[in-house]
Amino acid sequence: MLTLLRGELSGPRILLVQGLIALILGLPVTFLAVKYLWRRKREWMGAVFNYRLLGYGIILGLVLPVVILLLISIPASVNLVGGPSRFLFYEIIFILVGNLGYIIFVSVLEEYIFRGMAMREWSERWGWPIAALLSGVYFGVAHLIAILPHISFWYFIKSALMISVASLLFAAMYYRTRSLWLPIGFHLGWNLCMKAIMGTITSGNNNVYGLFETLVNGPELWTGGAFGIELSIITLVVYLILTLLVIKIPIKK
Repeated sequence: MLTLLRGELSGPRILLVQGLIALILGLPVTFLAVKYLWRRKREWMGAVFNYRLLGYGIILGLVLPVVILLLISIPASVNLVGGPSRFLFYEIIFILVGNLGYIIFVSVLEEYIFRGMAMREWSERWGWPIAALLSGVYFGVAHLIAILPHISFWYFIKSALMISVASLLFAAMYYRTRSLWLPIGFHLGWNLCMKAIMGTITSGNNNVYGLFETLVNGPELWTGGAFGIELSIITLVVYLILTLLVIKIPIKK
């Protein structure tokens, strides 16, 4: 079971099983852990379901990676080297369902941990600005731990800082709406586009089972290098602009 969950087995069928396990078992465990171990009410965390904010986030998350890849294609190289035709029809279904199940689980889990638990708790003690910065660093470091053995110390520091700054967008979404469902939706849409549709590197992980396979080549400053476009300077700038817009523009709840 652990081998399966760690992703040491591969293939559309394995991906389907991983996604279903994450969705059917992982999601309820997350909710139960928050309720009985963290012991905070959903209202306090901003976890009361909001379909409108979830929808806004998903749409933005699906569109933004495509926009960023188009911008990256100006100074670097972005190529679709594979399409859905390399899979059988049932494999495409397995890939979509498996990816979706796993991405829903990860999106909810990470937003509960980094925003609903850490940022919300710190905001009570030190206020929202400090809480946003701390949760950003927490988010950045946590996302680099998986590839820590393969990177240098200075690359780790630089990357953690960039991801921390980029994660201010998630913090702004949470602060602005006082709801987890806008950042959850954005997280879900972003990962769905990157992993399940575009099939490009996401957080240092190669996604060979996306509908497409997208290769990004060029200077690390523009492409994000081995970590993927989340470390691109273009992504960072776009995230910062969106952060300002989220803070300034009214969001209908």
